[in-house]
Amino acid sequence: MQIVNILLILTGVLTLLSGFVVLFGSTKSKEKASFAYFLAMVGAATWSFSMTAFLNTQPGEMDRAKICLTLMYLSILVDTSMLFLYVGWKRRATWLFAGILIMLMIWLSVSLAIDPSRLFAEIILDKANGNSVVFANTMYMMAYMIICGLSVVAFIIAALIATKKARTKQEKRGMEILFAGLAIAGGLGGIFDLLLPLNGEYGLIWIGPVATSTAVLFYYYAILKYRLISLSSKGIKVFSYITLMAIVVTIYFGLFFVFFFAIFKSTYPSVEIILLNFVMVIAVLIFTPVLSEITAFARSLVYTKQIDLPYMTKKLTSMVGQKANPVDLAGFLSSYLHFGYVGFLIGDRLYGSSALDITSDEIREIKKLGPAERNVWQTLPKTTASFCDRLDIRAIGELQDDNGKTIGQIVLGRPQGKKNLDRKDLRELGIIVYLVSAIFSANTLAKSK
Repeated sequence: MQIVNILLILTGVLTLLSGFVVLFGSTKSKEKASFAYFLAMVGAATWSFSMTAFLNTQPGEMDRAKICLTLMYLSILVDTSMLFLYVGWKRRATWLFAGILIMLMIWLSVSLAIDPSRLFAEIILDKANGNSVVFANTMYMMAYMIICGLSVVAFIIAALIATKKARTKQEKRGMEILFAGLAIAGGLGGIFDLLLPLNGEYGLIWIGPVATSTAVLFYYYAILKYRLISLSSKGIKVFSYITLMAIVVTIYFGLFFVFFFAIFKSTYPSVEIILLNFVMVIAVLIFTPVLSEITAFARSLVYTKQIDLPYMTKKLTSMVGQKANPVDLAGFLSSYLHFGYVGFLIGDRLYGSSALDITSDEIREIKKLGPAERNVWQTLPKTTASFCDRLDIRAIGELQDDNGKTIGQIVLGRPQGKKNLDRKDLRELGIIVYLVSAIFSANTLAKSK
């Protein structure tokens, strides 16, 4: 199977998913525009699927080839005209022009259904050199080119007007990104699916529909960056996640196509190689969270004097509101923060990453410590400092709930690779203490075994 066919199929799936996300994630005020975008993506998907079917049509299947070509070139009109309607849907002139385009498309559809030779002079089905087509020099072909050109020009004008008249800076930037993506896709489609075929160059027509994935990628970035549509419902979030995964897979196979062709000068990898690549992509997507954990652990082993603050913040934030075993949490912090000991004094019990030879009187002394004076860190009097030196305790921080009430203390041992904590350490650890306080103040503390 050609890699080109895989890219076309992935692009078709990707554009359909994008259409569904925008259709069901739009607000009521943008329902009409979103429906136009959905129809444009249906047109783009039809373009991809029909081209895949045409490229795989065998010699002797002329009727199938005619149907595929008719769908392929009419879907381009649907795609461009609906995108024009999506961008400029608020203006009456847009609806009028779109209505004219739709009527012309219906006329062309009926004309081609009656006689496909009005657009195609010759259809060549060659298994060895690939399928191709020779365009007819008729008024229908001229009409098709004029309609395509008008719809593209109209879309560009409407997009520029919509970008200029955007109500907010976010909407304007989102429209600029969308326009850039669609301009790239439209330019590549016009070159490789219209201009080059007119000159007999038909070997790269697959670039046109595959290029629509560029537009989807740009648009999705704009959606996520500037929140052009609502992603509040779970269904839309699932669709969005699947669409993003489809984008990743499409990009991967696009790069695979480039490298495979560059090395082997062929676009026909074996079925085993294709299946292996699919398995590897799925495995990477499934195990990405595991890989991030492994990467963070490896980084913690190499950089023992540094705290991976972004990772720790993300990890601890995800634990807020969930049941947390204090012993497990202490062990986690001890491993990733590189301390010989981490413990939590909650109530009259000390939950630690390891056993600590501390008496009940010494625990009461820690509980008597006054409020934190420097950030979250408590000042240790001489009586407490004496047994802290014996136990190798280097800092004690105050855990507070949302109302500022003390709910316990965090006890830190000697940092690995250092004798004591410096100001930078205490400042970074202060953020960790705040997050740990949030975990415990949620009152979801699991009973330690």
